[in-house]
Formats: sequence, structure tokens, C-alpha cells
Amino acid sequence: MAYVINQEKCDKDDNCLEACPVEAIEKKEDGSLYVKVDECTDCGACEAACNVAAIYRSE
Repeated sequence: MAYVINQEKCDKDDNCLEACPVEAIEKKEDGSLYVKVDECTDCGACEAACNVAAIYRSE
């Protein structure tokens, strides 16, 4: 399992990007943020750092 970012809720700030200890979040040229599933360690730091609850654990 890994965390994913709901693009409709995401406000595109860098809180989750900065909170990720393994740099598993990538910011695209358009400003959208994505979790690199193969690099995510499921630590939950990104979810805790998200101000708009756009990040959740996928099943």
C-alpha cells in the first residue's frame, strides 16, 4: 500500500513534499503533486502535513 493525493482537493503547496523523509513525492511542471508509489514507505508524514486532507492511504 501507499499514499495517494486527491488532485481535486490538493492545494499544491509543498507541505507534503517537505515532510516526506524519503522524497517519494514529486511536483510536476503544472504544480500538481504525486506520490511515487514504488518509493513510498507508508510512514504517513505526508498525510499529517497536508492542510486540506487530500492525501490518503490507498488499498
